[in-house]
Amino acid sequence: GVFVNLSKGSHEFNVNDELRGYQLKFNLPETITHTGALNNDATYSRATQDGWQIMANPYPSYYKIPQAAVGTGDLAHSTGTVYVSVSTTNATKTFETYNVALGTSSPAEFKGILAPSQAFYISTAATSTPGVDQLLMSASNRFHDVNKTNLKSAMDIEEDILRIKMVNDFGFEDEAVIAFREKGDKGLSRMDSEQRYYNGTNISYIYSMVEDTKAVINTLPMDMYNEKVDLGVNLKAGNHRIRIEGLNTLSTDYPILLEDKDTGVKVEMDANSEYAFTVNEATESNGRFVLHFGKSDVATDIDDKVANNDSKVKVYVENSSKLVVSCEWTGDKQVYLFALDGRMVSHEEFRGESYTKDLNLKPGIYVVKIIGDDDKYEQKVFVK
Repeated sequence: GVFVNLSKGSHEFNVNDELRGYQLKFNLPETITHTGALNNDATYSRATQDGWQIMANPYPSYYKIPQAAVGTGDLAHSTGTVYVSVSTTNATKTFETYNVALGTSSPAEFKGILAPSQAFYISTAATSTPGVDQLLMSASNRFHDVNKTNLKSAMDIEEDILRIKMVNDFGFEDEAVIAFREKGDKGLSRMDSEQRYYNGTNISYIYSMVEDTKAVINTLPMDMYNEKVDLGVNLKAGNHRIRIEGLNTLSTDYPILLEDKDTGVKVEMDANSEYAFTVNEATESNGRFVLHFGKSDVATDIDDKVANNDSKVKVYVENSSKLVVSCEWTGDKQVYLFALDGRMVSHEEFRGESYTKDLNLKPGIYVVKIIGDDDKYEQKVFVK
C-alpha cells in the first residue's frame, strides 16, 4: 500500500512478507527492457488474496479479458470486475472498469484489453477461499492486433445500455452505466461493478446506489416500467451538467425522468436533454438523483397547479424583465430559476422577505423554486 519514489535510488523489500503486487509509473516516456524467457505458458495461475490485490497481464502480448458466466472462465474466483488505473497526474487519476460477467466496460472505449505487463486491480469473491482458489489467465486469450477494438465488429454495438454522463467546471467527465439484461437483478450481483475513485482528483463522480454500494456499472432486469434507480454523486464545487447516452439502444420504449431531490426539479430525458446544476462546495450525496423509468410528470403548461400554495410566498415577473419574490419565511432562503428542460438559469441566496433579479432571458415559461430551512415552494412564471 506504499508508493516508493525510485528516481534517486532503489527499493528493497522482504519476500517473506505478503506482497500483493506492484505497479510502476513513469514521469517521462521510457523504454522498458525485460530480461529472461518470455511467458508463453498455456495458463497463468495465481492464488487469490483476501480482498483486493494487484495482478498484471503476464504475457508479452495484449490480453482480451473474456466474457464469462458466474463461476467460470478466467478470474472466476474474483468479484468479476477488473480495474485499470489510468493517469498522468493525481488530479486526473481514473479507473477503467470492465465487468467480466456482463462483458461491458466504463468507459466504452476500454473493451477489456490489457497491454503487455499491464497492472490491474481485482478483488477476491466472498465465496472463494483465499490462498486456495486460483485466479487463471489463459494464453488463448492473447490478443495480437491492438488496432482492433474487438474480435468481431458486431460486438461493438451496445444494446440496452445507458451511459449517464456528468461533466464539471474542470472539464472532466464521469459516467454511471446502467445495463438491462434478462438475468439482471435489482440487487447486488456479479453483474454489478463497484465504483472506485480517487479523492485527490478534480473529477466529479456519478454512480448508481445498489444495496448501499456505489456502482459504476449496474445491471437491471429488462422490465423496469414504473421502477426507479437512486443515483449518488461525489462533487467538486462549481457547475455540472448531466446527460444520458444510449436511449436509442433500449428495447423497451418508455419515458425516462431524472429527478433532483435537492431542488425538486424533474426532467424528462431524451437524446438532446441536459440537466445543469451548481454546488458551492465539494460534497457527497448518495441519493440526490433518482432515475424514473416509464414515468413522465414534467409540467409544461402555465395553467398547471402550483406545487405549493403557501400564502407567505408571492412570485411574479414585473415589467417582463424583473423577477420579484416576497417570502415571509424566517432564515436564509435559496431561490432557483430553471428552464422547463431542467437547465438551471440562476441560483442565489437571500435573506429578509424580498428578492429581485433583473432577467435577460428568452420569452417562455420558467420554474421558480424557493427552498428554506424547513419549507419549499415552486411556481411557474412567464417571461414575455
